[in-house]
Amino acid sequence: MLGVSKMGIKSFNRTIMGTISAVACASLLTAGCARDHNIPSTPGPDAPLDHMTEISLGENNDITASAIEDGYRVHAALTQLYGWFQHFDNPNVPIDHQLALLSENAELTSDSQSVIGRTNYKRAAEQIPGDWQNAHFVRNVRVRHADKDAIRLEADIIYLNSGALDERKPYGAVLDFQSTLSHEKSGLPEIERLVVLETSSGISPTFRSAYAENRLKSLFHHWIYLIASPERSADQFDDILSEAFKINFPKSRITSNEGLADWLAGPAAAAEAMHYQVRDFDYEELGVNEYAMTVELDWYGLMENGDQLTGRVVQDFTVIDDPSAAFAKITAIREEEVLPGSLRPDDGDTQASR
Repeated sequence: MLGVSKMGIKSFNRTIMGTISAVACASLLTAGCARDHNIPSTPGPDAPLDHMTEISLGENNDITASAIEDGYRVHAALTQLYGWFQHFDNPNVPIDHQLALLSENAELTSDSQSVIGRTNYKRAAEQIPGDWQNAHFVRNVRVRHADKDAIRLEADIIYLNSGALDERKPYGAVLDFQSTLSHEKSGLPEIERLVVLETSSGISPTFRSAYAENRLKSLFHHWIYLIASPERSADQFDDILSEAFKINFPKSRITSNEGLADWLAGPAAAAEAMHYQVRDFDYEELGVNEYAMTVELDWYGLMENGDQLTGRVVQDFTVIDDPSAAFAKITAIREEEVLPGSLRPDDGDTQASR
């Protein structure tokens, strides 16, 4: 069970379980652990904690026809990536939501230990001290297609903690996150393999929560996955749309499941495949468990004749959150066209509607 010693939580001379870096199983995250494992204790992570995450899709980050066809798989995997940290960063999120992201016999490895399977992982995760505050900021995501049934995600995680050190001094570490997700089943992929290695650690000057950012990003990528998936249907949106929702696209207004089904079968199906790439992301808290989220994104469409279209939009979301639910829920979306759809530069200048 990951060899977790129950610490002397306030002692540096014993190994403690970090948030299992919330990301794998037991990433050893205190300066004491760094010494135990000969990891240099460096000043805490000072990378900017703005809301934007760089996402690389390949060696040259090219949007090829293949990348457009596989775009929905990328967003499905990103849904799971941002979903992984929510249980650790908010105690009101049930661990069952995290366990649902894992395959039955998933392999999870940290600097010091490994576990196999949901049951063993749950036993380890339940030993994380309940009075800790944890935050996991996802940065520099690299996406690699392992094969037609699997996708690899790599990322840098800025981990912050309050509670592990004396007087609840904020603590920070930078983690190397590597995962393989399987698309063998329909729906969202499952994590088959997860490796988290600490690359630096130390005292962080401040602590702030990452829960809202990860919660909203997981919701957004699930939204994009559902509208881009070749198996899309209106009933798949029940987990992410509130009972009374309003969606305003430039040429469509949707307020019902029937209207959503018509849009999915009509305008959303005009292209053979769609891919969306985030340019900017921001959010603000409107009230308790209420958020406004704004995402600027480029879209790429692969047409039946092989032409590729591209354009740019801004989507504004209003979101309500029940942390005990699998996803936060969208109450409203408003989309504004920034650059109208057109043939990609190599294909000419013909305008096309989205």
